[in-house]
Amino acid sequence: MPAPVLRAGRIFALAAGLFLAALGRDGFDRWVDATALPPLVVATSVEVLARDGSLLRAYTVADGRWRMAVDPAQVDPAFVAALVEYEDRRFRNHSGVDPRALARAVAQAVWNGRVVSGGSTLTMQVARLLEESGTGRVSGKLRQMRVAWALERRLSKDQILALYLHLAPYGGNLEGIRAATIAWFGKEPRRLTPAEIALLVAIPQSPEARRPDRSVARATDARDRVLTRLEGGGLIDADQARPPGGRHQDVGLAGESGQVGGSGMGQRHSGVPALASQQDRQGASHQQRTPHHDHPGPRRGDPVVIEQSEDAGGGRRGG
Repeated sequence: MPAPVLRAGRIFALAAGLFLAALGRDGFDRWVDATALPPLVVATSVEVLARDGSLLRAYTVADGRWRMAVDPAQVDPAFVAALVEYEDRRFRNHSGVDPRALARAVAQAVWNGRVVSGGSTLTMQVARLLEESGTGRVSGKLRQMRVAWALERRLSKDQILALYLHLAPYGGNLEGIRAATIAWFGKEPRRLTPAEIALLVAIPQSPEARRPDRSVARATDARDRVLTRLEGGGLIDADQARPPGGRHQDVGLAGESGQVGGSGMGQRHSGVPALASQQDRQGASHQQRTPHHDHPGPRRGDPVVIEQSEDAGGGRRGG
């Protein structure tokens, strides 16, 4: 066959391939753009504040969960860096799904004969948390991928991270980084130790099995694995990777809080503001904004500001 004919055939084949790829891409774009997303505004707890702005009391949202509003700028940047390093190193570069992570997860599953890692990106985890879907079925994973692609087209990376900071499960009915640090450590998430950061990164992967109030050994082991990864990634040094008391030292909590999700969460303990039960909420004077689904982010009740009395747990409404 003459060379010009061969060259023309190759050009035609290349053009046909590009045309078919463009059709496939257009079809994929239409499929993603047609994705029905869940509401992107999440309800957050009504808070009772002292005049100095400190938290005195909080109430569960309508479904009985403690989900505290948090400004991502008020979260320790070291936690966000550790979260991305451990969960989704290419978070800032992918479009919702990380093909390399999925390929690694499949290869590990084939080699080990069981699922070792799920290959989910942070965006896919947000998709699952928004829809409260499971993680085990192929259909559920495919749905998470589709929602993740759609989220990445409609939200910024920072907005996706903000949703994760509000929705990540931390055992019982605790959701979000702020509810977790207040309940587990008795403080806001502005400044955290490496050991606290590692525990907070580890718990959402298996929130019930790693609850530090019930499964100290599992929580400690999971925290230590995260510390090892962070040290290997250069985020912390060898000294920071050793918690006070040394590696394998049990996780320490801020006082005896009782069982998460039970009546113990409504009791004051060391440094932790009282978290009121849903039943008590009816007696609190508050107004919640009307749900609005056009813009992503938290929705919170208006804080009730009171003057703090001499009694650490009491107060009266400010005038």
